[in-house]
Amino acid sequence: MQTAHSLNPHYFELCAQGTRRILEEGFTPARGGDISLRDPATNLVYVSAGLADIPFPCSSFSEVEAPDPAVFTLDGKQLCGDKLATIELPMHLAILRARPDVHCVLHTHAPWSTVFAMIGRELPRFPLEQEAWGPSFSVSTAGYAPAGAMEVGDFAVEALGDRPAVMLACHGAVAVGESMERAFANARLLEKQALTFAYEKLLTGGYENGLQNGPPNQHVSA
Repeated sequence: MQTAHSLNPHYFELCAQGTRRILEEGFTPARGGDISLRDPATNLVYVSAGLADIPFPCSSFSEVEAPDPAVFTLDGKQLCGDKLATIELPMHLAILRARPDVHCVLHTHAPWSTVFAMIGRELPRFPLEQEAWGPSFSVSTAGYAPAGAMEVGDFAVEALGDRPAVMLACHGAVAVGESMERAFANARLLEKQALTFAYEKLLTGGYENGLQNGPPNQHVSA
């Protein structure tokens, strides 16, 4: 049974640090997005607090501190206190339950990946990213559900599969990793991939031409 004695101060600070980094790395204009971290020693989940619980006059993630994250078990039971978690808590928990290899879920509103999430387009495989991401893969857009709905998690888990990133229809993106550093690296790679693909579409005349058929001389299915 988990108790307050199971809490790890390091994960409070790490979660607050990760929440601030969402803003610092340009993945949100002010307060959008969230992060969760699983402590492998206890399986407890430390997650960004809901916006209503970031104390006034805090106006952006830059002011989030260690006392601000909320703590939950994987089945959604709040372990201590009455602080509300981010509205996307069900999505974070759904991914962490489905992916034992994942210890960090990073939800962003980064501009270029959000563009593709808004139009529901899949990003094709980019062989040049194999060194960083491992085997080449496409990035899917999950089915749409309103922010905070349980279905957001269901759709995200299905579209994510065993990959390190997924886009949320009409919303934003999610990157995952075995650590917070890996999740942020995957989010940066996703944003680079989305930006590259967007410019490729502009230069080649849209979706009728270009990378949906793969790089020159190499067929890659999207």
